[in-house]
Amino acid sequence: PTTKDFLSGAVAGAIAMTATQPLDTVRVRLQQKQIGRPVGMLSMLGTTLRTEGVLSLWKGMAAPLVFCSLQTAILYQSYSAVLRLQASASGDVHQIPSVGQGFVAGCVAGFAQVWIWSPVEMVKVRMQLMKSAAPGVPWAVPIG
Repeated sequence: PTTKDFLSGAVAGAIAMTATQPLDTVRVRLQQKQIGRPVGMLSMLGTTLRTEGVLSLWKGMAAPLVFCSLQTAILYQSYSAVLRLQASASGDVHQIPSVGQGFVAGCVAGFAQVWIWSPVEMVKVRMQLMKSAAPGVPWAVPIG
């Protein structure tokens, strides 16, 4: 069961990262916009597409894609492991977990995965804000 949890988390993480990266890139750029004329999400999206192309929406995704898969895999596996541990401690492995047990399992799983995700998120944001590839850093460009 733990391999299944781990692989399920890895696939889920990769799909989630790929699907949400374009909006995340626009969000990060909106947050970094200098004070001046107000710019909305669609305006920022249009500007990014016009000046940098479609693949720029996935800029900075290469390294986080690997780590997001790992992070989500750890999240799924940790959550399941804690639930199994709680079930074996109660003596009824077929019992549906209570809200409290789910809460504890979620807290432990979140604590386990945050150590991977926080540094990766910082790298991802810095790469999203780059207007062009950094010299000598081949992984800091859009996938494609």
